[in-house]
Amino acid sequence: MIKKFLLSLTFLVGLTSIVAEAQNYGPTVYHVASFALLSSMKASVMQQYGTLYLDGYYTGSTQGGGTFTWLTAAQAAGLTPDGGIVIAPSDHAGTCADGCLMRKLDGYISLYYFGAKADYDVTTGTGTDNSAAITAAIKGSVTFGLPLFVPSTAPNDVVSAFYFTLPQTAPENFPGMYGAGLENSLLAYGGSAGTTAFTFSSNGQEGFQYHDFSVFSAGANSVPGNVGSGRSIKRNGISWGDGTVEASMNVDTVGAWNFNGFGQKFDFYGDARARNIWVISSGNDDSGQFAWIVTDGNAGTSVASNHCVFEYVKVELSYDQAEYVSPDTYLCTIINNHSERTQRISSTTQYTHILQGNNTTFINGRIEGTTLGLENVLMGSVAGEYLGYRLASGASITLQWSGNVDGLGCTVQDLYATGTVNVVDQNPLGWLLVNPSLSGGSANLKVSLPAIPGQEFYNSVKIVGGHIDLLDVGSDTGNPSRVEADGTDIGALANDIGGRTTLYMTGGSLDLTGTVPSGINITATGTTFPNAWTTGGNLYTLRNVMLNGLLTVGAATTGVPILDMDDSYVNAGLSASGNSWRLGPGNRYSGTIQSAFGSAPGSVGPRGFTTYNALPTTGQPSYWVSDGSAWHAGPNL
Repeated sequence: MIKKFLLSLTFLVGLTSIVAEAQNYGPTVYHVASFALLSSMKASVMQQYGTLYLDGYYTGSTQGGGTFTWLTAAQAAGLTPDGGIVIAPSDHAGTCADGCLMRKLDGYISLYYFGAKADYDVTTGTGTDNSAAITAAIKGSVTFGLPLFVPSTAPNDVVSAFYFTLPQTAPENFPGMYGAGLENSLLAYGGSAGTTAFTFSSNGQEGFQYHDFSVFSAGANSVPGNVGSGRSIKRNGISWGDGTVEASMNVDTVGAWNFNGFGQKFDFYGDARARNIWVISSGNDDSGQFAWIVTDGNAGTSVASNHCVFEYVKVELSYDQAEYVSPDTYLCTIINNHSERTQRISSTTQYTHILQGNNTTFINGRIEGTTLGLENVLMGSVAGEYLGYRLASGASITLQWSGNVDGLGCTVQDLYATGTVNVVDQNPLGWLLVNPSLSGGSANLKVSLPAIPGQEFYNSVKIVGGHIDLLDVGSDTGNPSRVEADGTDIGALANDIGGRTTLYMTGGSLDLTGTVPSGINITATGTTFPNAWTTGGNLYTLRNVMLNGLLTVGAATTGVPILDMDDSYVNAGLSASGNSWRLGPGNRYSGTIQSAFGSAPGSVGPRGFTTYNALPTTGQPSYWVSDGSAWHAGPNL
């Protein structure tokens, strides 16, 4: 008869009492009720039975069970008892010198193997401290070269977690860690202030070695989706890398919740890929404590996150500081970065998001809040790109150079924003904005530039296509700034900054309703001006433009023609409140042309300056030429 034996073992003077229940199925298997009972066996008993099946780590449980096989001293050479995989006989002082039992491994190391309990109480925020079990499991994973498995802690939708209080550090050769799902395999960290739940060092293996688990800050009523008191202590979540060696592990579907510090930090992260990264209800107002961080490792050295890819980063309900990508992050790509509902708990001026880098590309990002003006975003990547970013709910953006490499610009394409976009760049080839959409009650592009000694024009911003409700341009006192727009529709101009700026437009439209602000010169080719407007004391060079509203030439600047227009269509007439213009021979007029434009302007232009009669009548001059001090009539019609 084939039998299965259920063993209940007690030890009296080295003898074993066995109570067996016979069943007529399967090969002979000897069951032991608990790990403690299995560990209490002497060498002779272990050797006698050879193979033993552990029902569960604890009596009455199936968790942590498995098959153990006796190894001779030769077979066990180099093994050390570890409390979960390798078991020494009770009569051999915790060594495998005379043999030991070893668990059969099926491609992973489970936390249950080392007695971890998923009994975190979601109401009290307490549970069995599994710190020692997790530490032992990490060590076992390294010893046997197998990834660490975090079992599901939410069977039947009853939320629980593995609670621990000591920070865990996995060494460089740690094979990885995975679970049964982002919201299924949960670890609750109850460590002291300033500590980090997990620090994973370098790992260069292929595939995603870290996936499908979450870590959250423990506290009463603190679980993923509910902060409770989890933020009462300033703890950190996961650090991918320790900043000393390149962290090259691949990460997929990992979450961090409720940390009053960073949730997930990628420190000197390189040649690796991370996707589906979740950071919820984390970050604070301390310096550098963003919810999600990509940083440089040891500051002041050549160490930097590099050649990395992030696919779908979700950062929500952050406190004050949500996202940080350091200026030195090199040749990385961040795709589908989603951040919303950032909450202010202190300062309303510091940046909530800093997304910079060196040759780093940001693709399809979304940043928005629940209250207008909450977000304050800093962008700027040396020779980098921002493609398809959407900043809603009045988020304010600052475009600022992130490095000191001259001659390298940054492209922002398909940017949607409903708040102010500030450009304070200091690089000669600074910003290219392609197809921006800046619309809404507070939407505008504000270009404010410092003077650069020895540089006449500061080519700061070029805009291609798109729509901007309000372009607010100027410069600090000193050299003039320069903004180019190609095929862009601009709703209004302002110069709240002061200083001098030249706007160069090709195509597109420019709505200059009212008087153009002082300090802004305009050079336009092929542009449509849809409404009536009045020149200020600036320079306007117009070629092949369409004027669909009445143009009034305002007061002159001494010795300088205000309006220089040729090959253009004037569809609603010309009016003069000033006296300085040049009208070329290629203009076409309709509407009412004031009589002043049928004679020489009152303000004399520079030598050789020629203006044509806009009201040609037989017997009148067709044009007038200036010698620098007076006008001279050309031939009569």
